[in-house]
Amino acid sequence: MDFLDPKKRKRHSIQLFIGYALVAIAILLATTTLIYFAYGFDVTRQGELVQKGLVFVSSEPAGAQLYINSKQVETTNTKLNLAAGNYTLDIKRNGYYDWHRSITVDGGSVDHFVYPLLFPKKLEQKAVKTYDSPPRLTTPSPDRRWLLVQPNAQDERQFEVFDLSKGQDQVGTATSFTVPENLLTASEASTTWKVMEWSNNNRHVLFQRTYTANGTHGTEYILLDRQRPEGSHNLSKELDINAAATTITLFDKKPDVYYAHNKTTGELSRLSLNDPTPQRVLSDVVAYKSHGSKTIVYITAKGAPKGKVFAKLLDDGKVYFLRNVAASNLYLLNAARFDGKWYVVAGSQTEGRAFIYEDPATQINDTKERKAGALFSLRVDNPSDVSFSANAQFIALQNGKDAHIYDIDHERAYRYKLAYALDAPQTKILWMDGSRFSYVSGGKAVVFDYDNINRHRLVSASSVYEPTYDRNYKYLYTFTPRANGEPGLALTATPIRTENDL
Repeated sequence: MDFLDPKKRKRHSIQLFIGYALVAIAILLATTTLIYFAYGFDVTRQGELVQKGLVFVSSEPAGAQLYINSKQVETTNTKLNLAAGNYTLDIKRNGYYDWHRSITVDGGSVDHFVYPLLFPKKLEQKAVKTYDSPPRLTTPSPDRRWLLVQPNAQDERQFEVFDLSKGQDQVGTATSFTVPENLLTASEASTTWKVMEWSNNNRHVLFQRTYTANGTHGTEYILLDRQRPEGSHNLSKELDINAAATTITLFDKKPDVYYAHNKTTGELSRLSLNDPTPQRVLSDVVAYKSHGSKTIVYITAKGAPKGKVFAKLLDDGKVYFLRNVAASNLYLLNAARFDGKWYVVAGSQTEGRAFIYEDPATQINDTKERKAGALFSLRVDNPSDVSFSANAQFIALQNGKDAHIYDIDHERAYRYKLAYALDAPQTKILWMDGSRFSYVSGGKAVVFDYDNINRHRLVSASSVYEPTYDRNYKYLYTFTPRANGEPGLALTATPIRTENDL
């Protein structure tokens, strides 16, 4: 019997061993191959091993022609496997201006270009509502559905709300309302209203109102309810706050909870309409910026060397030191979350720079040095504003004409001067969305990408009022002089899609 033959048993064992070894080698090769493919490696027809990157490209409107190095490869809303290297990316569609960008693909990387917005070559601006005198103010809601207008220079209690989701033909039919007379302190002279911020419910707006009573200028904070005007509040009266010495901001963008900052004592408190008793949050605060319910980046002079102040962070009830900055009349403070991480910005106008920190609280808690290192330093002479884009991917430091932008996702920075000057009274460019800016120059609305390319001058616009886009970016709304030289202004709607794409 063969199984009793020692020579045959040995030969059989060797054959099994060889078989197992070959299977193991095959599994190892297959696994290695899969790993290489997962990291973007591929083999060319010439037998070369190259590493590719994955690139997703979308556009609005969708279905535009997509070109790589001037060769059409696909239509948009697609993914491309590209070998590592430099490319030109072009998006084209009949009736629209081309969108162009130079890109670098790294082997094994995944990149997304999902923000391209194409603008029509031909724009038709239509007046949807006219005003005999310029409106006092306009402000769009955070979701870009509602446009709130204070139209009457004589009666400050009148407001209008436009529903921008109705499109060009019906948007001109506004809902009018009047706030209660007893809401406002009587004024002996004209008043001014300043938009402070919207609540995240897209319904309540916080205003700072200045007035004159008994020959003295006064200030009060008004929380306007556009949906139920009779439910509006005079916060200065109801919370018993001296608005001349105290500023009010919304807590976590909620309409009924607030931060009150006494500029004289430096005390920052939290209070609400249900509980108007101030609850101290921080002391000796010179300036601050809050985000959410647990995060505040702030400036304090207590204990700081001469000519310096401390930039600190309050995170979930614990205070962290960030750095010393030069004392100034204006501080650049902001915070936001991007891709699951906190990004905190702190700087001084005097120094002309703002420092970006990535998860500073985590850095301080997890490192032996117990300190946070700055991720990047934005630099602009005499900066006046620091802001995050709508999706928080980009941080912009600017002084109006000069801008320095940091791209968190790609760890790149862009510094430039505006191609078109800002029309007065604008002092800064505004984020249009997560990747673009919008402002008014030379009497026209201007848009451009975060790095100063793909610029377009669109339609006539008054620089007094912010160019407003609807939530789907199908229409642009601006205020322009009325036709035939008539007095006042017109609210205009301009489709920023061709007729077939609306």
